[in-house]
Amino acid sequence: MESHRDELSNRKDAHIDGVLDLRDQTRFVLQKSPFDLVRLNYQSLPEVDFAKIDTTKDFLGRKLMAPIIVSSMTGGTDRSAKINGCLAKIAQEKRIALSIGSGRIVLKDESVLHSFDVRDLCPDVPLFANIGGVSLNYDITIDDCKRLVSMLRADGLFVHLNPMHEVAQKSGDTNFVHLKDKIAKLADEAEFPVFLKDVGQGMSRETFEWVRGTNLAGVDVAGTGGTNFIDVELLTADHKKRDLLDPFRDVGFTIFESLDAIPRDFGGKLVIGSGGVSTGADVAKVIALGTDLAGIASALLERVNISLDEGLTFVDTIIAQLKIAMFCVGAAELSALDGSRITRV
Repeated sequence: MESHRDELSNRKDAHIDGVLDLRDQTRFVLQKSPFDLVRLNYQSLPEVDFAKIDTTKDFLGRKLMAPIIVSSMTGGTDRSAKINGCLAKIAQEKRIALSIGSGRIVLKDESVLHSFDVRDLCPDVPLFANIGGVSLNYDITIDDCKRLVSMLRADGLFVHLNPMHEVAQKSGDTNFVHLKDKIAKLADEAEFPVFLKDVGQGMSRETFEWVRGTNLAGVDVAGTGGTNFIDVELLTADHKKRDLLDPFRDVGFTIFESLDAIPRDFGGKLVIGSGGVSTGADVAKVIALGTDLAGIASALLERVNISLDEGLTFVDTIIAQLKIAMFCVGAAELSALDGSRITRV
């Protein structure tokens, strides 16, 4: 009989394959991206010296060379250990933030710690642990969350929310009752910043209103337009499951719809924008809408799956594109990259 650990490990590797398969299948298909609906406001006279454009960002006491975080993806298997090692090396060399995949498996079996423990590879950048919020209703406690952050020598914790993915999975964890109270208590008791994160369906105004009244440090909206875990599950589904899940493939909010729903007074919470970010121009658009960082996941995973050098080159390209975007709208520094630099179309 397959152990719970083996089931989780197999599921994690299957998710990696699913994300990569989806990117491969959609590569030559015209896809409507939420970023197509936001245009950079080009300036013929930008009044900016391209050589002096400053993309640096102070985040949680550390200086980043660009306002980018590698969003949570994987951990718990030998394959994911290699991926996380590459991501950590990229984060360190390019000075961008990094979040590791869900640590539930390592809390149950420390023999897989090596696949998560990357702090030695990225000592100078913000590093985040990650746990599924719904796990607080099953086998994970607040003390477990604290232990995970300590084990990984992380700077903070992402608590991810994935109700649509859980209900789509075989034996998914679907009891989301009283999670607000438990997550709020975690944020109260933690001695590190705790962020709330979706995994690809975005966040609603009601969620933001609730977050505002908690001690959560911020949110990662993770909107539609990037990896869709309903589609990942459909890759291996039989016809019965396909018929069941197909109506829910477009459930959720894009990154821009989510950002529009954030209250003007958000209590000083930090905001990360992700969900389909794949170019430096995308990063510029996300920052212009008032976020602190832009999150990148599957687009980087695709390159890292080829090689570390491919991943490094990709991040170099993203940062170069960000500088070009800032140049063309006349923003010499990130603080000038505001809502006046973009237009909704």
